[in-house]
Amino acid sequence: MKKRLLLLICIWTLTGCVRSSSIEDIMLVEAVGYDDKGEKTIEATAATTIYGVGEGGTKTETETFTGSSQTTKDVQKVLQSESPKPIRLGKLKVALYHDELAEKGIFPYLDSLGRDARIGRLLFLAIVDGETKSLLEGKYKASTTVSKYLIDLMDQNMRENIPHVNFHDFYYSYHGKGMDPFMPLLKKEGDKVKIQGIALFDGDKYVDFVKFQDCFVFRMLYENFPNGLYQVKIRDNDYIEIDTIASKVKYDIKNGNDRPIVFINVKLHGLVEETKGRSITGGEKIKEMEKATEEQIKKQALSMIRDFQQQGIDPLRIGNRAKHQTRGWSEERWEEVYPDAELHLDVKVKIIETGIRQ
Repeated sequence: MKKRLLLLICIWTLTGCVRSSSIEDIMLVEAVGYDDKGEKTIEATAATTIYGVGEGGTKTETETFTGSSQTTKDVQKVLQSESPKPIRLGKLKVALYHDELAEKGIFPYLDSLGRDARIGRLLFLAIVDGETKSLLEGKYKASTTVSKYLIDLMDQNMRENIPHVNFHDFYYSYHGKGMDPFMPLLKKEGDKVKIQGIALFDGDKYVDFVKFQDCFVFRMLYENFPNGLYQVKIRDNDYIEIDTIASKVKYDIKNGNDRPIVFINVKLHGLVEETKGRSITGGEKIKEMEKATEEQIKKQALSMIRDFQQQGIDPLRIGNRAKHQTRGWSEERWEEVYPDAELHLDVKVKIIETGIRQ
């Protein structure tokens, strides 16, 4: 009984020491954006969700707060000066970075978030073509709050069009050997936000991007995936749309430390979702479509990788793949030989279905 009584007293004492806050007493930031204001000054815009009651029941809307300083921690303090309630980042789900700021390097701003134990590692990151403040202050009919709109936008595109990437993935690629990070590139267009493509980094500096129409090929080279659409041009004004059922990629790298030879094997199974200007009946027609798709993908993919080599960036993690296939692999040596690595790409496309009409 004495032990039980002592335990209850300890629990009661510890509970009394915990500082608790009601949701009505604080402002929970769900999205934050950082803009470059020159002279080593950054401007942060925090988007919070305000809960209220309307005629139809519970009502939610976005309210933003903006502050400027030289460090992210001091910006948070400045933001507090605008808010009627304490601002908390525990519910942060999206972090955006102005493209001009990212060109100078975003590690200081990422590192600040990474050191905050209250912030989850599944946080979505994105570069914005333009100021993040304008994007976060926008009104979007597709969703109740800007944070939910951005989360839904990136989440569904990462299932269909671009590789999945969050704070954890970016951090892993940034610190890892033989790889460079990337994240989505967004742009505000009227009352909508559009994914422009994939922002590419050299270390923590934004240096280039893959256009949205080329993201299928990038993803195909980067990872295995089950879903995606790809448009193939057979000849002038003659197109087919392939709905991917399965795409698998395998890398085999020889001589990883000296004159590397990179063999890439891609297998893609899909069905013809849509055609324009052609009949798709008959085995010969299907073989023609498969060959045209293979040639187009191969041309795009090799051009993309060679462009990465010229820039000295490795978003496809070819160096990391070489590391696991090369005894005594050296990161310093790889960086020297990577731009001249020999590429061999084999693409096999199998159209397993041509729609209900067939």
